[in-house]
Amino acid sequence: YTLVNYIGDNVEIRRYKKTVAIETDVGGALNSKSNDNSFMRLAGYIGVIKTAQNERQEAISMTSPVVNIEASGAKRQ
Repeated sequence: YTLVNYIGDNVEIRRYKKTVAIETDVGGALNSKSNDNSFMRLAGYIGVIKTAQNERQEAISMTSPVVNIEASGAKRQ
């Protein structure tokens, strides 16, 4: 990041590089199989195993953070 400004003693204004966010819906119940399927879908999109399955066919770094969010009403199995 680039430090843009300080506000007071404890606040920094920072400028970060552009980021990419992708998501997939596991559909239905949450379990290890649905998590595996959704991970493989994302892995294909970013190009982990073969040519990236996105518009540019451009690999996306695997160092990007991964966030799992459980949708309201989802049932864990």
